[in-house]
Amino acid sequence: MNVGLILHAGDAGHSSVLQSLEQVAPTVGVRGNADPIDLIETLPDQVWIEAGSRNVLLLHGHHGKTALKAARAAAAPGVDLVVFGHSHKPLIDQEGRTILFNPGSPTERRWNPHFGLGLVRVSDAELEPELVLFDDLRHLANVNP
Repeated sequence: MNVGLILHAGDAGHSSVLQSLEQVAPTVGVRGNADPIDLIETLPDQVWIEAGSRNVLLLHGHHGKTALKAARAAAAPGVDLVVFGHSHKPLIDQEGRTILFNPGSPTERRWNPHFGLGLVRVSDAELEPELVLFDDLRHLANVNP
């Protein structure tokens, strides 16, 4: 699989996480509420990404009552995809014509049954989000970027 861009929806925990992801593919991240001060001061709250003819909004989701409500509030005409985090709860949903995508967390599942990460295939014809869920951190070794 060829990864063109990695999106990190916040709570990276340390700048080295983003630097490691950069070794795989160009990486864009936003700050999360649990990030250390150096990331909070340097990463933006949200990032707009043009992917071909598609508009993607990356945010963490901690500025709403819930992450899903923050993502729903960000959905609007012209926003094809909102990628968000905060809850660590893997989810694919829709608000109007906007796809809402929370890949979960590959390292901290909290109270959720699965660890998760996500893949999004982008073309002019469609956006195709996919959740990759697993039960044990050791399973992450089986994911090939």
